Amino acid sequence: MAGDRKAWYNDGQGEDAFECEDGGVGVVKSYSSRGPWLLVVFLVIGGVAGSLVDNLLVPTVPALRNIFSLALRPGTLDLHFLSITLGLSLAVGPLTVVGLILGYIVYRRS
Repeated sequence: MAGDRKAWYNDGQGEDAFECEDGGVGVVKSYSSRGPWLLVVFLVIGGVAGSLVDNLLVPTVPALRNIFSLALRPGTLDLHFLSITLGLSLAVGPLTVVGLILGYIVYRRS
């Protein structure tokens, strides 16, 4: 049958390719070659963009207030010559979630 897969190989550019019996070559895109850091970058950009739009629209559309907030109180590590204070606060609104989803979609399409 024409188009049957004959042999798989990696083309060295992060994509798997296969030779068909009819002499053609097919390519399968591999998401693992992009690495997780690109996903993190797209999610951060999408989340920040969604939060900015959310903050701009909350005064006119009160329903867009944060869905939930999570906070860890700051903790301090004092070594007498160095003092480090760490804390975390996360506030998620509906448009932040939309931005995260759009960031993931952009990652999958790139």
